[in-house]
Amino acid sequence: MINNHLYSQIIMIHLYTYVFFSVVAAILLLEICLFYWVWFRTKPHEERPVLNLPGLLSDERASFSTVANLADDELYQRILSYFETDRPYLKAGVNVADIAAVLCTNKTYVSRLLNDKLNQNFPQFINAYRIKEAQRLVVEEGVMPLQTLCKRVGFTSMASFTVAFKVNTGMTPGEWCRKQKQTH
Repeated sequence: MINNHLYSQIIMIHLYTYVFFSVVAAILLLEICLFYWVWFRTKPHEERPVLNLPGLLSDERASFSTVANLADDELYQRILSYFETDRPYLKAGVNVADIAAVLCTNKTYVSRLLNDKLNQNFPQFINAYRIKEAQRLVVEEGVMPLQTLCKRVGFTSMASFTVAFKVNTGMTPGEWCRKQKQTH
């Protein structure tokens, strides 16, 4: 039988061996990372190749920006189609990340696209759809309590509803509803 002193020495040797090889492995990994970092920083960067997609574009010398513009236009049309058919703006709390997830893209891309195409941020874009829906509801169903109208079109507070309504129509919801009563 192995005595306790010998057993503890064997355990210590195994422990020191494990620590030694772990430190050596960490140093090697660090050296490899450092080598690649230095190599990447000193390596001259080649120019990006120009995409050439004959058949997709009439100009065979298509640039990357032209292809990117086509992708932007396609995503923009998908956003508009999604908003027209599924009407996600009616859900309170919907955000740009939710829309991007449904469209299989990222929220930064959707936000940038709305800014570039419409000069609007996402809240302005979604509020414009909500206000159009509120106007449609009032015209088709008649005047209803503003709090009810506010909730039905996806707003969570009367204050934000009133501000968005005024920004999009130039009138408060109450003024717009009174005007609708007078004209009909």
